[in-house]
Amino acid sequence: MLAHVWPSRYALKNWRVRSRLLLLISIPTLTAVVLGGIRIASSIQSAYASQRVETLASLGQDITVLAQALEDERDQTVFYIAMGASGGRGYGLSANPAVRSSAALQLSVVDRAIGSTDQSAARVRAVAAACWVCAE
Repeated sequence: MLAHVWPSRYALKNWRVRSRLLLLISIPTLTAVVLGGIRIASSIQSAYASQRVETLASLGQDITVLAQALEDERDQTVFYIAMGASGGRGYGLSANPAVRSSAALQLSVVDRAIGSTDQSAARVRAVAAACWVCAE
């Protein structure tokens, strides 16, 4: 004969209505909270990446201004040398010392805009410093 099987105490049909209702509400709520947290973390990472791109775009613009100032200074130096010691005094670097200070200001802006921990920042800083030394 078949043995009588006692229903398990832990079977869902043997739970109280209050416990089943609590389980029915808590499982989807916890799932939504976990998935929402993952989505929020992903959005925060995306926001940080967008902010980094914006900072690098601004940095690129500052570097372009710096390069232009250095090119202007180089052109003025070449003009001064080409005109000779007597002819180029009025048009050379002594007439416009603001170009050199402008380039120095741009270099300091670039230096502040990029972090010291970024490897590409160190390369940009080295190139900007090399350009500054070449222009002098």
